[in-house]
Amino acid sequence: MFAGGSGITPMMSLIKSTLTQEPESICSLIYCNRDIDSIIFKDQFEKTSNHACRPAACNSYARQMHP
Repeated sequence: MFAGGSGITPMMSLIKSTLTQEPESICSLIYCNRDIDSIIFKDQFEKTSNHACRPAACNSYARQMHP
């Protein structure tokens, strides 16, 4: 799946529905944002990323982060 910004909302619905109906499924997601602070559902991604059969997300940022 591919999503950007607030376009993640319908994708999250699809992911939740798929994992409810097919718990052994693995979802892959490429999710683009301006920066780390603009990630919608960030807490949910962090909570579920270490569980088996949960979404694997690859985040991409349009703006470079400064230390």
